[in-house]
Amino acid sequence: SAIDGAAVFDANFTAVSEGSATFTESSSNGATVTINSTGAKPAQIVGRPWALGDAAGLWAQTTFVQAAPYAVCAAVQFNTWASADVLFDGKTANSFAAQQITGTPQIRMHDGSADTATVSPVLKTRYILFASQAADGSTRYRLNLGTAVTGTMSATGLAGLTILSDGAGANQIGAQITAITALSSAPSVAREEQLIRAMAAQSGVTV
Repeated sequence: SAIDGAAVFDANFTAVSEGSATFTESSSNGATVTINSTGAKPAQIVGRPWALGDAAGLWAQTTFVQAAPYAVCAAVQFNTWASADVLFDGKTANSFAAQQITGTPQIRMHDGSADTATVSPVLKTRYILFASQAADGSTRYRLNLGTAVTGTMSATGLAGLTILSDGAGANQIGAQITAITALSSAPSVAREEQLIRAMAAQSGVTV
């Protein structure tokens, strides 16, 4: 209810589904509310915490030691596009970088001397991103349960994990991550798909 009269606008954001682009507010006017989701810091309805990178200084890093094989699985959304920006990497720049490339939305795994083929995400769409590297440098990379792309990289060991930039804090990205895990193995395809489905269920991502 409103004080001194009926409400002419009553938007209860807590009742709106996560990721909604529009909703109808509950006053008698029934106005349509549109969420302005443009730019590196989009307004959005969320039901869980997200680490938001704005391509201008927001990134994070942790330290650990892991030789190949290893894998990284993350629930992500790309908000802006700039070639060479990095979603995640090791602690050393370009040790295991999920790197945007070219002028259209494509992303690949990159280690400074070798690359996988690319996959093509859609901006403002949520994905589970899975990348693994075997001890011999064989690398798999996929979005959701889509076809994996492959390549042979340098089997560089990880000194840690960086999100929303490369390992040196450069090439920061306009993207967001709600969950990320690093594994000390390169799982089988069957196990990889189990992990993707589990993180999707946890993170509200449709795969």
